[in-house]
Amino acid sequence: MNEVTVPGHVPAELVRDFDFFAIEPIDGDIHLGWRRLQEGPPLFYTPRNGGHWVATRAEDIEAMFLDWEHFSSREATLPPEGKPVRLPLLEVDPPQHAAWRQLLVPLFSPKAIAVIAPTARRLTIELIEQFLPRGHCEFIGEFSQHMPIGVFLTMADLPFSDRHWLLERAETNVRSGTAAEQHAAFTEIMGYVSDKLKERRGRPGTDLLSIIVNGKVDGRAVEHDEAVGLATLVMFAGLDTVVSMLGHFMRHLALHPEHRRALREQPELQKNAVEELLRRHGVTQMARIVAQDYVYKDVQFRTGDMVLLPTLLYGLDEDKFENAAEVHFDRKIKLHLAFGNGPHRCIGSVLARTELQTLLEEWLPRIPEFWITPGDSVKVKAGKVNAISHLPLSWK
Repeated sequence: MNEVTVPGHVPAELVRDFDFFAIEPIDGDIHLGWRRLQEGPPLFYTPRNGGHWVATRAEDIEAMFLDWEHFSSREATLPPEGKPVRLPLLEVDPPQHAAWRQLLVPLFSPKAIAVIAPTARRLTIELIEQFLPRGHCEFIGEFSQHMPIGVFLTMADLPFSDRHWLLERAETNVRSGTAAEQHAAFTEIMGYVSDKLKERRGRPGTDLLSIIVNGKVDGRAVEHDEAVGLATLVMFAGLDTVVSMLGHFMRHLALHPEHRRALREQPELQKNAVEELLRRHGVTQMARIVAQDYVYKDVQFRTGDMVLLPTLLYGLDEDKFENAAEVHFDRKIKLHLAFGNGPHRCIGSVLARTELQTLLEEWLPRIPEFWITPGDSVKVKAGKVNAISHLPLSWK
């Protein structure tokens, strides 16, 4: 998709024909498909998706996340033409980034999440109880596309009935291999958000959209286009990222009875389990744009070069984690980049962890033993977010 001519400063030996929308899973595991990149060079260039570099090792991914002066967030997704507006918070470098972050901190602080946590628990219980007697479910369509989105729509004071329309467009933007389709889906959600923000302008409330559109940054009022960009960014995070995380968690537990048993018998492991499963099953591919000509580890980067930073490859690097593809709830090194790193570390990480742990706490006592439905199969897809689109589960 959107292949370009390789720039003259890129050595031929560092060019690979790689499309991150077309990763093939290994034994149904999309992360192992990504991990094959670590068999090659630490840094390489692909002409696909507008042309960009790819960092494949933990050391380089972490360094580039932290070095915003050389690897700027002004363009934070690939391909860059997939969205029509700049996204405040995500696509702003320090020191301006801090002002935008401060606007959202009150909404995503541990104290604020403690208030919304009962909603996540109520939705989790209601959803499980609906399909529990049946003995099977399609987890993505019957659970993960409902609970985290229900929480987000509650925070934003939006109707739950809008979720299907929003989900369809989020899926297209995040995993379509066509820039035109991504752009169209993003534009539709942006229009939806714009209309809702206009309704809330000048009507101060406690919901997420009201706080954004009536907020101030650096002492000035947030402009409408800025509010649209920020609210759309937060909406995509609420519509897709945790949905994908939940799917990968449950696929893993369905395939590993020893881990289900450990979490039932030792509930105190659940917090560590969330961190270890996040490390093993990172979902996001962030990008950076090179802000100035720069030589990094003997590789010449030119101003305007794009770099893909797959957070999951940090967690799968053997130089960082021994037996990285294995899951160990007692692993000593708990640092991972599932939520990014540096100034742009995901502001919604507390909410995501709360939702993930709530699932473990409420599912396992009700459905202690479950497995992939025989005769059916798991469907996975790579993209800006690695997702499971179909996860059939059964139990007695």
